[in-house]
Amino acid sequence: MSADASQPGPTDLAEHATEDAPVADSLTSKAMRQGNGSYELVLSAVALGLVGFFIDRRLGTVPIFFLGFTLLGFVGAATSIYYRYRHQISVLQEETAALRATARSNGAGSNGGR
Repeated sequence: MSADASQPGPTDLAEHATEDAPVADSLTSKAMRQGNGSYELVLSAVALGLVGFFIDRRLGTVPIFFLGFTLLGFVGAATSIYYRYRHQISVLQEETAALRATARSNGAGSNGGR
Protein backbone atom coordinates (compact mmCIF):
# COMPACT_ATOMS: atom_id res chain seq x y z
CA MET A 1 0.00 0.00 0.00
CA SER A 2 1.26 3.44 -0.82
CA ALA A 3 0.76 6.44 1.42
CA ASP A 4 -1.89 8.82 0.11
CA ALA A 5 -1.14 12.51 0.62
CA SER A 6 -4.82 13.32 1.23
CA GLN A 7 -5.01 11.01 4.22
CA PRO A 8 -3.67 12.29 7.53
CA GLY A 9 -0.41 10.87 8.75
CA PRO A 10 0.28 9.58 12.25
CA THR A 11 1.39 13.00 13.48
CA ASP A 12 -1.73 14.65 12.08
CA LEU A 13 -3.91 12.11 13.87
CA ALA A 14 -2.06 12.63 17.14
CA GLU A 15 -2.48 16.40 16.93
CA HIS A 16 -6.15 16.03 16.02
CA ALA A 17 -6.76 13.64 18.93
CA THR A 18 -5.19 15.95 21.48
CA GLU A 19 -7.11 18.96 20.17
CA ASP A 20 -10.48 17.18 20.25
CA ALA A 21 -9.91 15.20 23.43
CA PRO A 22 -11.21 17.92 25.80
CA VAL A 23 -14.33 18.30 23.66
CA ALA A 24 -14.96 14.55 23.59
CA ASP A 25 -14.33 14.24 27.34
CA SER A 26 -16.66 17.14 28.00
CA LEU A 27 -19.44 15.64 25.89
CA THR A 28 -18.99 12.21 27.44
CA SER A 29 -19.05 13.51 31.00
CA LYS A 30 -22.06 15.71 30.22
CA ALA A 31 -23.95 12.73 28.80
CA MET A 32 -23.08 10.61 31.82
CA ARG A 33 -24.25 13.33 34.22
CA GLN A 34 -27.53 13.68 32.36
CA GLY A 35 -28.07 9.94 32.14
CA ASN A 36 -27.53 9.09 35.78
CA GLY A 37 -31.03 10.20 36.79
CA SER A 38 -32.60 7.01 35.49
CA TYR A 39 -30.10 4.87 37.39
CA GLU A 40 -30.63 6.92 40.52
CA LEU A 41 -34.40 6.56 40.23
CA VAL A 42 -34.28 2.78 39.87
CA LEU A 43 -31.34 1.89 42.09
CA SER A 44 -32.46 3.93 45.08
CA ALA A 45 -35.89 2.29 45.00
CA VAL A 46 -34.35 -1.17 44.62
CA ALA A 47 -31.73 -0.64 47.34
CA LEU A 48 -34.21 0.72 49.88
CA GLY A 49 -36.72 -1.94 48.83
CA LEU A 50 -34.17 -4.62 49.68
CA VAL A 51 -33.57 -3.03 53.07
CA GLY A 52 -37.32 -3.04 53.68
CA PHE A 53 -37.55 -6.65 52.53
CA PHE A 54 -34.89 -7.76 55.01
CA ILE A 55 -36.57 -5.82 57.82
CA ASP A 56 -39.92 -7.44 56.97
CA ARG A 57 -38.28 -10.86 56.83
CA ARG A 58 -36.49 -10.32 60.14
CA LEU A 59 -39.63 -9.10 61.92
CA GLY A 60 -41.95 -11.55 60.17
CA THR A 61 -44.30 -8.80 59.00
CA VAL A 62 -46.25 -8.29 55.83
CA PRO A 63 -44.32 -6.37 53.17
CA ILE A 64 -45.10 -3.02 54.77
CA PHE A 65 -41.45 -2.02 55.18
CA PHE A 66 -40.63 -3.27 51.69
CA LEU A 67 -43.34 -1.11 50.13
CA GLY A 68 -42.63 1.87 52.36
CA PHE A 69 -38.88 1.89 51.77
CA THR A 70 -39.35 1.33 48.02
CA LEU A 71 -41.71 4.29 47.84
CA LEU A 72 -39.34 6.37 49.95
CA GLY A 73 -36.43 5.57 47.60
CA PHE A 74 -38.46 6.44 44.51
CA VAL A 75 -39.82 9.71 45.93
CA GLY A 76 -36.39 10.72 47.24
CA ALA A 77 -34.71 10.08 43.89
CA ALA A 78 -37.48 11.86 41.96
CA THR A 79 -37.17 14.87 44.26
CA SER A 80 -33.40 14.92 43.82
CA ILE A 81 -33.73 14.77 40.02
CA TYR A 82 -36.34 17.55 40.04
CA TYR A 83 -34.22 19.95 42.08
CA ARG A 84 -31.10 19.14 40.04
CA TYR A 85 -33.09 19.92 36.88
CA ARG A 86 -34.31 23.22 38.30
CA HIS A 87 -30.74 24.18 39.22
CA GLN A 88 -29.49 23.38 35.71
CA ILE A 89 -32.26 25.47 34.17
CA SER A 90 -31.47 28.45 36.41
CA VAL A 91 -27.76 28.21 35.51
CA LEU A 92 -28.63 28.12 31.80
CA GLN A 93 -30.94 31.13 32.18
CA GLU A 94 -28.20 33.10 33.94
CA GLU A 95 -25.68 32.20 31.22
CA THR A 96 -28.16 33.18 28.50
CA ALA A 97 -28.86 36.53 30.16
CA ALA A 98 -25.12 37.21 30.48
CA LEU A 99 -24.52 36.34 26.82
CA ARG A 100 -27.38 38.58 25.71
CA ALA A 101 -26.06 41.46 27.80
CA THR A 102 -22.60 40.97 26.31
CA ALA A 103 -24.04 40.88 22.80
CA ARG A 104 -26.01 44.08 23.43
CA SER A 105 -22.97 45.87 24.83
CA ASN A 106 -20.92 44.82 21.79
CA GLY A 107 -23.60 46.08 19.42
CA ALA A 108 -24.31 42.68 17.90
CA GLY A 109 -27.93 42.75 19.07
CA SER A 110 -28.83 45.99 17.23
CA ASN A 111 -28.80 44.51 13.72
CA GLY A 112 -30.11 41.04 14.52
CA GLY A 113 -26.65 39.48 14.64
CA ARG A 114 -26.00 40.02 10.89
